[in-house]
Amino acid sequence: MTTGTADTVATPEPAAPRPRPEPGSRPFIARVLKLKSHHAQQVLEFDFKSTAADLFTLTYMTRVRERHDLADEAEALMAALLQEYLAGIREAIAAADREIAAFALQDIEIEYTRAQAMTVQVTTPHANQYLSLVLLLDELMYRLDVLHITGVIDTRTKFERTIDWKRKLRRLTRALHARTSEVNELLRAAQSVMTIPEHAPAESTTSPSLSASDIPEPSLTEYSVRLDKRSHHEA
Repeated sequence: MTTGTADTVATPEPAAPRPRPEPGSRPFIARVLKLKSHHAQQVLEFDFKSTAADLFTLTYMTRVRERHDLADEAEALMAALLQEYLAGIREAIAAADREIAAFALQDIEIEYTRAQAMTVQVTTPHANQYLSLVLLLDELMYRLDVLHITGVIDTRTKFERTIDWKRKLRRLTRALHARTSEVNELLRAAQSVMTIPEHAPAESTTSPSLSASDIPEPSLTEYSVRLDKRSHHEA
């Protein structure tokens, strides 16, 4: 009787992943935002970085890929959304100013325990407009705090008006992110079409337009949960 060992086949070592190329040198403006309210600080901390990245993709990367049609469409959408929200929050500030004037509270000044100066890098004009929204949110929060601390509005009203605008800005963020995801899919589809045989059907590179109303509203407690986690961490 003979015995033997089974032939073993050497398993090739998996190829090492290619390192991601370092991004090129990009121009930016360093803006220092002095934010008084925790609510505006939250929006800047949690939403600005991802929103700025989406805006960069929509305005710059699409043109690098020579999809100027997508870039033009995205820029038109961004301009319309940002102008809509800027006009809306300015009207909310004007309404709060009228309430303050009606109760002769113009000379009331309030301070904050953790006002912060936060520095961010701005690489697109639309990101600069988004920061203007954050600054205006801070101004609105200040006015609501004046009305609340002096007893003109109750706590529930102040909370509802605060959450309403934080939800609106989150809707804007989600609208921009949704459009960025669509654009990225179209760019990947276009890239794959370049490598398939000529007889294979090409994927469609058209998509429906997107507006902020197409994005589902976030939960009322979304920012409250983040605030609780942050407060627990700081404690």
